[in-house]
Parts: sequence; C-alpha cells; structure tokens
Amino acid sequence: MYEKILVPLDGSDLCELVLPYVEELAEKLRSKAILLHVCPPKLGSFSHKHEVYIENMAQVVRGHLKGEGEVEAILLAGEPNREIVGYARRENITLIAMVTHGQSGMKRWVLGSTADKVIRETSKPVLLIRTGTPPAVREEGILNKLLVPLDGSKVSEVIFPYVEELVLRVVTKAKLAKLEVSLLQVIAPSRYVASGTTLSVIPYGEAELEELKRKTEDYLEKAGSGLKNKGINVKCNVVVGSAAEEIINFADKVGANLIAMSTHGYSGFNRLFLGSVADRVLHHGNTPLLLVKLPET
Repeated sequence: MYEKILVPLDGSDLCELVLPYVEELAEKLRSKAILLHVCPPKLGSFSHKHEVYIENMAQVVRGHLKGEGEVEAILLAGEPNREIVGYARRENITLIAMVTHGQSGMKRWVLGSTADKVIRETSKPVLLIRTGTPPAVREEGILNKLLVPLDGSKVSEVIFPYVEELVLRVVTKAKLAKLEVSLLQVIAPSRYVASGTTLSVIPYGEAELEELKRKTEDYLEKAGSGLKNKGINVKCNVVVGSAAEEIINFADKVGANLIAMSTHGYSGFNRLFLGSVADRVLHHGNTPLLLVKLPET
C-alpha cells in the first residue's frame, strides 16, 4: 500500500520538511523512497547543480534510514505538476508525499500551486505536510493522534486500510498503547426539504438532533470495530456544525498530527460531500493530511 513513495523536491528548505515523514515511512514500511526534482523546461538539458542537489538529498535520506528502505534520485525536465503526475502513473507510485507550500523564485517552483495541481490531477494517495513550525518528528514519530473524518457512507471508509497499515506498521508496540485514532462525524444543524421546485433549509429540533447523534455514534462504533479488534485505541466523536470547520477545529483541539480522509464521498441532504470538505481542510487546516482519492466510476 505504501511500497513506492514519490517525494517531489524543489530545492527550497521548506519543501524538505516532508523528509522526516518520508524517512520514518520508508524505514518502518521498508518502502522505496523516490526523490524527484524537476528542472525548468527552458534549460533544455539537465543542469549539473540540479543533479548535485537531488543526489545530495538522496544521500541525506539514506543516512537517516539506518539501512532500511531504498532511496532513488530522479531528475526530470518540464512542468513540475505534469512530471510528478506522469511519473507517479508510469512507475506505479503508491504514495506522493509533499509540502503544501514552498518558496518561489527564478529557479524554484511555487510548490503550493504545484501541490494543488498534483492533488487534482493524480489518482494516487497524497500525503501533504504543512510548512509551519515542524514538530520533533524524528524524536517523537509521525503518529500519536490520528483523526479520521467519516460521513456515514461506505466510500468514506476506504481510508481504513491506509490507516490500519500506518498504525500497525509504523507505530512501535511501546507507543501503540498511547496512540489514539479519533473517528469524527459532523452532523449538519439543518436539513434540506423539497417544496415544489425549491429547497428549504429546516433546522433540526433538539429531539431530532439527539436521535441523529445516537445513530451516528452507533455507526462510528461499528465502523471502527475493525481497528479496535486489532488492538488500536479508537475514540468516536460526533459534533454539530459545518463539516470542514469542525474537522479543522477538532484536529487542533486534540492535537492530531495527521488527518486521514478520502477526497470524495456521496453527496446528499444528510451526508457530507467529502470532495469539497477535503478541499477546505487542505487549504485552511493546520494538520498534515493524508488524502486517498477514490477511483472514478
């Protein structure tokens, strides 16, 4: 599931904030880490300094892996998002890991817009790391509190195998007892009611909300039973409000160090539309984000 991790690097210090995450995944999962640097297309041929940069970065990562995991350096020329997406498709990459923003300049990408384009264009799971003050990842590990938003649909549960593998293979046995996986479902405070050719927004009454909460708690308990059966500490949470806002606030409140969610869900009057929700969480949240895009049907 995480056999080949593609790591786009643009030459900036900010984009290298993803490396501690990649190093831990590669070491614990014995994945192959592929560091990719894209030269500006106007160069026509690979510049020596670009080669030196990506080879040096690969050497740094190898030095942190303690002999576990393979590292490869790749240099391409072209438009960054096209080269990243194309390479991921051709080489059967199983995870793209990158920072959501980078520094721009004459010889650097604007990694924020590159990440946006990659997310839209790729079918691969993507791990997005924020550019804020980096946590002590190498000392503390990349996981101790994980948030998994659900919307009540089966398609939103596609994230579970990715979460399970991360937790059981990356987290040490000593730390597993302290790890928390929080399942979260946000209930909208109102429902849409069709009236002729128009839709009306009708707030739920107090009794209706309590019943919705009860049913949602039952759903989350059932959805999380597989993780619980594997010895993972799962907590179920139900809140009322706007989906993306509540997900972001909850992640901040509990100190989550990863949000894992699918990028699409069924839409409907009583369900979240995870595509738009994930987009808002991506652009306005403060927490690293694992996005798994569902296959188009």
